[in-house]
Amino acid sequence: MRTGCAIGMRRPAVLACGMLLAAVGCGTGIVAEASESDGPYARIAAAYMAGDWDALEKELRAAKDLAGLTPAEQADVAYVRQAMAECRPPWWNQCRAGRKTAFQTAIWGRTLSVAYEPAAQGDVAFKTNSANRSAAFSWVPADVDSTVPVEFGYLKCDVTTLRIWSGLGVAAALVDLATRAPAGLAGQDSERLNLYLEFRGNVAGLYYAGPPTRRWALHIFLRAYMAKYDGRPNQPARRAMASMIMAEFLKAPAKYPSLKILDTPETERTEEKLAQFLRDNRVNRNKPWTIPEDRAMREAVKAIAAANDREVLAGGRVALPNGLAFSMTAQDDAPLREKREAWIKAQFEKAAAK
Repeated sequence: MRTGCAIGMRRPAVLACGMLLAAVGCGTGIVAEASESDGPYARIAAAYMAGDWDALEKELRAAKDLAGLTPAEQADVAYVRQAMAECRPPWWNQCRAGRKTAFQTAIWGRTLSVAYEPAAQGDVAFKTNSANRSAAFSWVPADVDSTVPVEFGYLKCDVTTLRIWSGLGVAAALVDLATRAPAGLAGQDSERLNLYLEFRGNVAGLYYAGPPTRRWALHIFLRAYMAKYDGRPNQPARRAMASMIMAEFLKAPAKYPSLKILDTPETERTEEKLAQFLRDNRVNRNKPWTIPEDRAMREAVKAIAAANDREVLAGGRVALPNGLAFSMTAQDDAPLREKREAWIKAQFEKAAAK
């Protein structure tokens, strides 16, 4: 099984807690417009929001005067440390070295043993062994740092990183499912199983990827609402993620001030139009967001992961942050979509009345 999609261009400016900071990222060690005169917080924020993990590690080690930061800045730095530990664990650099290696990683608190073998070319590929809770992975080592542009302003490293974490999410879900069910996966409806695994991979990819890659994930999930993707096997699971994203953003717009979603006029086909608006105007490589927004997103995704595990396999239905639901079966989703559309319109009406 393979996970992922395509990519593109040099990273633009990122806004970190009110400061405009340009960046490249993907472990390149380059953070533009964040010099010594900017202070440790500005450099840490710039490196994290750029996904420049090498520079971030260096800045966190060198930071000495963090006691002088405001409480909000100290909270941001503490969050960045925690996010880096999850998004770039020690095994990441071992794999970057381009040698066969074995490691253990935690996905939603469950340990997965992984054997990594570097590939000379090709996509991220993996296979699982549920008997010993393990998986074998391969990818091109250089791709995790590649700033080669692909599409929509994203880089090859963004796509590769998402594929790795999504693949680990799929592998962990598959191993865990087989481990919990003594009879294994025999008898499972194959289509529903594939949708479940795709969804669990998407959730893991969105949570464990760094900020630039997270925005790439949001972009491709929102694109799933485009008619040209109708009928593709991965579309239902991606639309489920997009529906979750839209519900989260509209439920608590104050957490995501950079998005300014409620400035969007109400239209017919509200859900589809909102996905298009976010994709083209708010969630793309050229639009900045902040550390608190990134934290709010990851916390929301973690809650979604906890609320949508085996239940998704059983019924193909995803519980959304606003109390509504999305079904990955089109026929079953029709009445659910009507409720989601009505809820979205009500959110815009509330905003307009203020």
